[in-house]
Amino acid sequence: MSPPLSRVLYIDDDAALCRLIVRSLARKGFDVTSACSGPDGVALVERERFDVIAVDHYMPGRDGIATLEDLMAIEDCPPVVYVTGTDEGKIAVAALKSGAVDYIVKSADEDFLDLLASTFAQVVAQEDLRRARDRAEADLRATNQRLEALLREVNHRVANNLQMVMSFVGMQANAIAGDLDAGGAREVLRKTQARIATIAQINRRLYSTGELLQEMPLGSVHESAYGAKYYHLHRADLHAALAATVRELDPAAIVLDSAARHFSETRDSVTVQFASGATASGDLLIGADGIKSAVRSQIVGATQAEFTGYVSWRAIVPSSRLPPARILLRL
Repeated sequence: MSPPLSRVLYIDDDAALCRLIVRSLARKGFDVTSACSGPDGVALVERERFDVIAVDHYMPGRDGIATLEDLMAIEDCPPVVYVTGTDEGKIAVAALKSGAVDYIVKSADEDFLDLLASTFAQVVAQEDLRRARDRAEADLRATNQRLEALLREVNHRVANNLQMVMSFVGMQANAIAGDLDAGGAREVLRKTQARIATIAQINRRLYSTGELLQEMPLGSVHESAYGAKYYHLHRADLHAALAATVRELDPAAIVLDSAARHFSETRDSVTVQFASGATASGDLLIGADGIKSAVRSQIVGATQAEFTGYVSWRAIVPSSRLPPARILLRL
């Protein structure tokens, strides 16, 4: 089945030109209806559906600009192309400011009819894209609303569960008699209850306040600020690329999968012993072995990690699965 013809309304007081345009554009695949005055054209738009409208500038009574303003007052008015026999810039500016999407200078040759056809085809295609974009954004908004409702329900259930766990921990702490608390079990349970309360508070903030924790402007903003593009790399990929480059320069310069256990020093060198039993010596030791650093612990002593009250999740999403439109959902 062939697609339906694009419906065009041509508003012009020149009846002979209207007939010529109807016949010519019909051969080019358009279904054209004409109106000989602005009010007649507006009445047609209120009753029927059109894909694009053309309005002539010079008409008795209500001229093109007045007719264009009447059309713009109609809800969901089709795109309007403004047509006139003069190339005065102020007329074009007035038409575009009043809502026209394009402007054509009328002439008496065949080129004018070809220009009309190509302009109408372009305007219809752009309108189809706009409507498709609006539908996609509406679908995304509807999806976001469903996700918000789901998250509110999840938040409610998580909050209830955390409250029950806090209550059970508190009951257990209260049940420990003084003579049975030699190992400090009651204090441990109290601290556990406090940590759970902190998690519950964060859970409420994340899903109820709409607070934006952090935003990183990327793209052109990042490039203009730092003079370079921003790229995302998986840590394992970056590590493999760096390791391969180092080994190309010196195969013995790096040893992987070796956990440091402790080190010893002399006046001239430092030696590290690894979990495998192997050792390595050098002039300088840099301890960059993470939050559970054996090097740091040996220098400053073991430190107890403390919960800051923040929990974060990271995920990797393939770019092919990202939505076509960018809509920021704040929870």
